[in-house]
Amino acid sequence: MIFDDVKLKFLQTMQEWNLGDGKILDTLNYYDIENVKKCGGFAKECFPQALVQTYLHYCAHRGEAACQEKMKEMEELGWKALYQKPELLEGAEEVLERLSYSYQLFLITKGDQELQTLKISQSGLKDFFTRIYVVLEKNDHVFRGIMEQHAISPKQSWSVGNSIKADINPALRAGMNCIHVLTPSWDFEHEESQGEYYQVDHLREIISIIEGKNVNAR
Repeated sequence: MIFDDVKLKFLQTMQEWNLGDGKILDTLNYYDIENVKKCGGFAKECFPQALVQTYLHYCAHRGEAACQEKMKEMEELGWKALYQKPELLEGAEEVLERLSYSYQLFLITKGDQELQTLKISQSGLKDFFTRIYVVLEKNDHVFRGIMEQHAISPKQSWSVGNSIKADINPALRAGMNCIHVLTPSWDFEHEESQGEYYQVDHLREIISIIEGKNVNAR
């Protein structure tokens, strides 16, 4: 995972500088989440800023003056993670190709418009989708609005994703069917479910669920 690799590099660098304790990544996670909350969504600056803030936090803790070059190094590490080509889950292209023959597929992703558009282009999956939406935050109003725009019934629609908070609960509140894909997700995305949904370990499993229910077909 791209962000896991970057966090490991950050941890190693902080240790080389003799900064931090056993909670460096917890501190980084705290600043990252706080930045997202302050921005009201997933602004691209949040993660690079969190790396710098964590470095400054431990400098202050040790009573050391912050180094501008090291701050720049931390920030560049964050931007590098954001602009790397996304890693696809196994079976992603196969599943999308199969479903696109019979169903309308919509991609709803949250974050910075320019950055998310780039990542979608890099993924090579863009052409499988009827429409792509980049939003600051996923909520039931977003899901309802898209279904109304395309005259789609919630009972004949599915939301598939790895975040209970962003992909499952808002869709459940909007009356949709949901499939939770068990892959690692950020702490910010953790939330108790608000209804019943399917859960799978692999993307290929969603085909039999959706086709078995025979919903959202063109």
